[in-house]
Amino acid sequence: MCVLFLPKIKKYPQETVPVILFTMFASYPWFRDFGAIAQLNGLARNISLSLSRFHFDFWFIDSYQNIDGVQMGWPGLMTLLYYGYNLGLFFPVVVIIQFFIKKRTYTSIKENWLFAVAFFLFLLVAEVFPRIGLAYLPDRAWLFVSLILCFLLPKVIVSTFEDMRLKVAKTWIVALIVLSSLLSWSITYTKQGWTTGNEYEAAIFVKDKTPKNSVLITQSGNYAMVKYFADRKKSTPDPSFFLDADKISSIEIEDVAKQSDSLTPDQTTNLKNQDNELLNKLQPIFDASAIGAFEVARDKIDVNHEISLYLEEKLSYLNQIAQSELDSSPIYILYSGDKFTGLYGSRQWWRDSNAYGADISKFDQNPLLKKVYDIGNIKIWLYEKKS
Repeated sequence: MCVLFLPKIKKYPQETVPVILFTMFASYPWFRDFGAIAQLNGLARNISLSLSRFHFDFWFIDSYQNIDGVQMGWPGLMTLLYYGYNLGLFFPVVVIIQFFIKKRTYTSIKENWLFAVAFFLFLLVAEVFPRIGLAYLPDRAWLFVSLILCFLLPKVIVSTFEDMRLKVAKTWIVALIVLSSLLSWSITYTKQGWTTGNEYEAAIFVKDKTPKNSVLITQSGNYAMVKYFADRKKSTPDPSFFLDADKISSIEIEDVAKQSDSLTPDQTTNLKNQDNELLNKLQPIFDASAIGAFEVARDKIDVNHEISLYLEEKLSYLNQIAQSELDSSPIYILYSGDKFTGLYGSRQWWRDSNAYGADISKFDQNPLLKKVYDIGNIKIWLYEKKS
């Protein structure tokens, strides 16, 4: 938008400032109502927090913490896959060849200043900021760097290959494209962390051999495996459920099973009706706020009481659902060691959330549990309820 109005801005710089200020103030309510201001505030807080932990790390790619506090990293040779996937092989080879040929071609920064500015901004996000502790999705910033290079380097690419014989140039181009594609496939395979082949086989076993109303207590990373492939209800306990050495009691198992994340359509409708009932009760507050009479409406409606009543009713209803399902649903415990293969298995946050290093022999020794599946790193136990 600024680019379209740039000629006018240059021609009338003094008039432009008040127009911009007025536009900002006038559009503030819309940005606020759409949540843009809250998002910017949250982003500013995260950036401030990251900068407060300032440190310089030249080789950050091995292990870094992104702006959300999640531990990331591409250790060892994975670094080659990271840069090969995000930048490809074509552009780096073109740049290297340019150093060795006599006739060099340069891209005009003046003619392409907008692309150049965007290129350096995203390069800062991808490579500079992470080294000082501000890792705001650097791997995604590389995607934009690569896209911008597509606009900046066409003349350089043509110049690089025009002095080479046509057949040789074609061979180089095809080879580099094929190698870049292979790198893309390799990193996609490396980054898989959700469902391995062995986990898929276990999911099919669950789908074929367990009742449809079964509840599976399992790690957080097994969502796709249980919900999509096995089509069963899933409950994710705190990792201590797997990590603690103490034997799991029937009360603990049943309490976790109550937290399963599936509702029938009728149950979902009932919860939505409760939500709508609360909104209808509070609607006078919203209407009054729109005309500046919030205080008057608030005196007539005890908002805190209405919300507390709503939460009590909703919690009571959810407990009724959980208890009725618990009485009729078989309960299984599933632990997958395959969650720690590949790139995700090297990341600490993934290990922590999926109970890495759990001694699952405690489940074998528990008289309440019967092992029904044991193939590779995937184990499943049936909880035998007390009659």
